[in-house]
Amino acid sequence: MKAITKVFLILLAAAALVSCGDKGGQDKKAKLQALKTQQTQLASEISKLEEEIAKEDTTKKTKGVLVGISEVKKDLFSHYLDIQGKVESDNNILVSAQMGGKLTKVYVKEGDFVKRGQLLAQIDAEQVERGIAELKTSMELVNIVYEKQKALWDEKIGTEIQYLQAKNNKESLEKKLASLQTQLSYSRITATQDGVVDKLIYREGESVGPGPVFRIVNNNGGLKVSAEVAETYSSKVNQGDEIEVLFEDVNKTQNTRITNVGEIINPMSRTFTIESKLNGNPGGVKPNMIVKIKIRDYANKNAVVIPVNIIQTGLDGQFVYVVDGTKATRRTVSVGKSYGTRAEITEGLAEGDKIITAGYLDLVNGQEISF
Repeated sequence: MKAITKVFLILLAAAALVSCGDKGGQDKKAKLQALKTQQTQLASEISKLEEEIAKEDTTKKTKGVLVGISEVKKDLFSHYLDIQGKVESDNNILVSAQMGGKLTKVYVKEGDFVKRGQLLAQIDAEQVERGIAELKTSMELVNIVYEKQKALWDEKIGTEIQYLQAKNNKESLEKKLASLQTQLSYSRITATQDGVVDKLIYREGESVGPGPVFRIVNNNGGLKVSAEVAETYSSKVNQGDEIEVLFEDVNKTQNTRITNVGEIINPMSRTFTIESKLNGNPGGVKPNMIVKIKIRDYANKNAVVIPVNIIQTGLDGQFVYVVDGTKATRRTVSVGKSYGTRAEITEGLAEGDKIITAGYLDLVNGQEISF
């Protein structure tokens, strides 16, 4: 402010001299010399002001590049194998007919819930029923003959061969009756488990042979996931290992354990099979649904963990920028394992170090920073 005031006074004096020049009778050369002297003084003052302004601008510029920082902390670090699997069901079964014939009656439809032992359909068994009726009629006479021959033989009347023939005829017809009754039972198709009728393969009135007629599914229990794992990991995946199953289609997850590990390597795919039983149905999960399985194959409870995206690669290896006073210092690091957005640092950083997590891409070693 003092310099500005002085310049103003000099300009005011110069104006006064000009205004009263002729009145004082001064010589024009003297006026010119006075003005030149004033001009020199003004130039000197202007130069000083410019230097002061330049110094103020330089002070502002030396504040450094604005960056974001984070303090290094130790944390649990886990690495996972990500593999694709599918949902399977032990309670996804086919109910088959045990004899051929026409479906005379179907008692259920797709989507119905049925109980174990419930009658699902009836196969035409008219010939079998007729055979049973005829056999029962024949058995009446055979039984009468047998009872009389037995009574006579008990009294030692008649011959033993007559008694034995009567007995054989009776037992033979009983076996035939039992066989026909078994065949008759085959005409009744019943549910072998509780569940929902998922598929009706044949319709009422169609002819069937021995084979599947219904599919019954129970998704409330017996669900499991299976996956094929590359043989490279055969020594790292074991029965009892914890896994996380992601049902991405229904936005559900479940933590469980591996219940079975295959003992052979598939020679075509070079993989082995793993299975894990689910703890009930997480909701909306169906057999053959694709899932993502995460198997933890490494864990460090006391690891130095940083965001993987701040690690850069140079000619001398991988590095990050750390805060050193007001400057950014390039620090070489050794990276262990990485998973997702996190990386494990085995050398180069310690707990408490401040790392630059934003604005690091445009930095050079030793550059002034602010945060």
